[in-house]
Amino acid sequence: LPQSHHPLLNSYQLRILKCIFLCILEPPQITEKPEVMKVTIGDPVSLECKVAGSPELKVKWTKDGKELKSSPQHKLSFENNLSSLKIQTTQKEDAGNYQFEVSNHIDTCSCKVKLIVLEQTIPPSFTKPMSEIQEILGTFVQIGCKISGSLPITVEWQKDGNNISVGGKYKLVRQDNSVSLEIEQLERVDAGTYSCKLTNTAGSVECSGALRLPSFLDWLPSFCLSSNAFICAQLFSIFTAPPPPPFHSSFSSSQHLHQHLHHINNCLSTMYHASHFPFHIHLGFNS
Repeated sequence: LPQSHHPLLNSYQLRILKCIFLCILEPPQITEKPEVMKVTIGDPVSLECKVAGSPELKVKWTKDGKELKSSPQHKLSFENNLSSLKIQTTQKEDAGNYQFEVSNHIDTCSCKVKLIVLEQTIPPSFTKPMSEIQEILGTFVQIGCKISGSLPITVEWQKDGNNISVGGKYKLVRQDNSVSLEIEQLERVDAGTYSCKLTNTAGSVECSGALRLPSFLDWLPSFCLSSNAFICAQLFSIFTAPPPPPFHSSFSSSQHLHQHLHHINNCLSTMYHASHFPFHIHLGFNS
């Protein structure tokens, strides 16, 4: 509605919107990290940490108190909230404790990763094995693992005990310490148990996980309770509520505005209790 007709509504909604956006900002978090990485001297290795939090996120890696920069030996990257430090050819002097730090304008978070460099063949292992996943029909699916061990490592994929070959509907991807199986468009026949087997000259190891296609009733609650979807629903409820009328010193006008504020407070309270955002707001009005 034009501002000239409802000056209170527009300015009021702007204040609410500013409060909400200021209060749902998230401090940085490290959601995935390796504790210890073992590598054979001469092999490449990638130290990777996955982060979350409100932008702008800034990351840095340090070793022995010195910040690391990209060089021919050390390649640093930060994409899709994944920070990676790749050592192209590991040497003895690369062993030690590395510190990773992520920060934004709210806070700073850090962790340590220990790199062990050995002069021997290391059996393959999963630093992050597969787990059961649920996906929706027609979506892109990536089933992945994080691995370590001396190179070369061969990777074999199976579905329900049958080998999966390159080509067709499946795409096999390997990058640094990660291996994954990609399905472009999920169909019902893709549901089942998938396994990944790693082999090198020192041994072999296998892990498996189920891919399920949930029913609508299984999927709906998790979607509705996800933070982004839930907050969007609450914001929609706030801004589609019956607007308060232009203020007049009458009981009905004041009562209507109090009801509008009460509705907004209920939405904000629900958002506070059902989400992980650290905020609390109460809107009041003096008649």
